[in-house]
Amino acid sequence: MAEPRVTVITPLYNAERFIERTIASIRSQTLRDWELIVINDGSSDGGPGIVERLAAEDGRIRMLHTGGRFGPGRTRNEGIGAARGKYIAFLDSDDLWLPEKLEKQIGLMEAEGLDFTFTAYKKIDAEDRITSDVIPVPEKASLSSLLKTNYIGTLTAVFDRESLGRMTMNDFALQEDYSLWLNILKKTDRVAALQEPLSLYRVHADSISRNKFRSVKFQWKIYREHLGLGLGLSVWYLVHYAYYGYRKFRR
Repeated sequence: MAEPRVTVITPLYNAERFIERTIASIRSQTLRDWELIVINDGSSDGGPGIVERLAAEDGRIRMLHTGGRFGPGRTRNEGIGAARGKYIAFLDSDDLWLPEKLEKQIGLMEAEGLDFTFTAYKKIDAEDRITSDVIPVPEKASLSSLLKTNYIGTLTAVFDRESLGRMTMNDFALQEDYSLWLNILKKTDRVAALQEPLSLYRVHADSISRNKFRSVKFQWKIYREHLGLGLGLSVWYLVHYAYYGYRKFRR
């Protein structure tokens, strides 16, 4: 079997309510050359059964099992390790993509020789109703600007596995994706963003990112332990992080 152009990685944990809609948004992509790896992270609901049924319909879908409860970062790493595509994309089990998301993003990467891209997005509620204006992103990312605020939504990010090599997420609760973006920006400046909102991020009562205090705690851990920044510089970046986080919260 020929290798797919894109590997989409979706962690699954008790997302029975949303996973079929999420997979439908992947199957609706105008770029057809993808594989979807769903990693069941110890679900106790009917989500894995839904994935198995859809995988029987579409050979591009396969499911792995962690055999326990790894959490989002380690679970995504299982998918990265099993990926066959040149490009790695992420879509959580309750989020959605618009149909042209992969075609436009991969097209930009191939046309301009980019290693990493991301896009703007909108927020939706549990019933798929849009609840926000466009969440904008800067045209160009830099390590310095990303240290002040994480403007890269996981559901929007794509990186080139062949040019960057094996990139994985660190085990920082709430911030495992952010640590990966920092590692990528330490390695390359061939990075760009699409200003078009091509993804829909679901916000509901169970959204882990809503815990603001824990987010600040792990942000500090990234500055001090992951990046080894000094005390003063860590405080300086944390002040910016809190400011931009407040602005995000008010959107």
